[in-house]
Amino acid sequence: MYERALDWAIQHTSAKTERTRLTRITHGAITGGPVTIWWVCVLATNGATLSLSLHCSIHHKTMRATLFVVALIALLGRALYERAQTVGAFRKPNTFHAAGEIKVIPDTINAEDLHLDHASGLIFAAAHDRDGGRSKWFPPLTRFGEPQSILEHGGGLRVIDPTTFKTTRLELKGFDAPFSTHGIDTVRDPEQQDAIYILAVNHLPTTEYLQTLDATAPVKAASRIEIFHHVIGTDIATHVRSVEHDLVKMPNDIFAISPFAFYVTNDHHYREGPLRTVEVLGTKRFAGWSTTVYVEADETKNGADGVQAKVALTGLHNNNGLGHTPNVSTILINDAAGGVTYTARIKEDRTLEVVHEFPLPITIDNPFWFTDPYPSVDHDASGVVNAGLTQGIKLEKELDIAEGAIAPSVFLTSGLGRGQLNTTLLFEDDGNVLRSASAAVLIAIDPKKNEGKKQGWLFVSGFASKAAVAVKVDL
Repeated sequence: MYERALDWAIQHTSAKTERTRLTRITHGAITGGPVTIWWVCVLATNGATLSLSLHCSIHHKTMRATLFVVALIALLGRALYERAQTVGAFRKPNTFHAAGEIKVIPDTINAEDLHLDHASGLIFAAAHDRDGGRSKWFPPLTRFGEPQSILEHGGGLRVIDPTTFKTTRLELKGFDAPFSTHGIDTVRDPEQQDAIYILAVNHLPTTEYLQTLDATAPVKAASRIEIFHHVIGTDIATHVRSVEHDLVKMPNDIFAISPFAFYVTNDHHYREGPLRTVEVLGTKRFAGWSTTVYVEADETKNGADGVQAKVALTGLHNNNGLGHTPNVSTILINDAAGGVTYTARIKEDRTLEVVHEFPLPITIDNPFWFTDPYPSVDHDASGVVNAGLTQGIKLEKELDIAEGAIAPSVFLTSGLGRGQLNTTLLFEDDGNVLRSASAAVLIAIDPKKNEGKKQGWLFVSGFASKAAVAVKVDL
């Protein structure tokens, strides 16, 4: 049955030309009562044209199964159509920014996440020392081929001064491990007014995989959380401890409650393979398999010692970036591939309860809450800033090309809690100025010092960008 469905799929997907390339085939069988559906999902490209198809061979013993079959196909078809829209299968990238006003931030290679420390006004990032490493080793994108590359392309922590657009590289004191960066968060030191803790995801390879490079190894990454202490104004971040736990399998981003208590997202359930593809193409209804985990760690210990964790939230799809809001009991959670931002309430037992959601037209990554300090000027622009990819469908191809254009976009969704949501485009590039976007920080400009204009400086960076950029945007 499967072979027949596969043959039909290949014969009927796109035009039969040499330019047609099958980019992904996922298949399987679903049995429900007397019904077995052999299904094949095909993604193919023909030049700039994408073909997304679902083909099924159905075997059932009785006609009573018809309703089940129709409902299941409708569910799969809707999920694939929604995903095709979000990943930009029908969209072309544009450029929407004042190119002359773009400022390139030095020493911010592949900075996947940005965080604004409101007290100091500084932006913190985890960046790489050299470009090119994401295509060689980056478990979140199933890049496991060259784990040794993080010795060359690994990174560290950076501090960006948004008033000068300059960067300070922090010396990581007491830390000698490779550092494959991803999501971060910062939290104030409750005992030292001028200091913060920086929590950062680190995607290390397992010792066994690093030694053997066995492609059949079921677990290749030993991802963990690093906790650093930093005194504002210095160029040192002191490593306090690493945090490991079996529930933290594929960490993406962190939401710090305190220096040693935090939430962390597992962005996927499956590390790789066909079911990983199904998960990527799925939705909350069809593949809500991701988890968000609550972790507490003993400051005096290291590794897996002194760590307690529990699952705080299940049932969402592709949990990715986390963000703070003005309400300390509310957390932002992004479904990256699904293009949905959720707000969740932190309950007394530290589990999370989703209370609201809103869609974005693109794949998204790390959310940032912008509080408008000048709401009386024209309007209150407070809301959620989301950075993402205009054509996520091209990510796999473009990531492997050194100069590949991974087109980014940034949106601001205002009006949350005020009854009327308004999502506006702040920034878009064709991928030549900024290669990918996964995080953005928006800082308002005082209208009195800006000819009365309601504007802000938007800082944007990406997991594959050669540098973060800053651009003045209208609010």
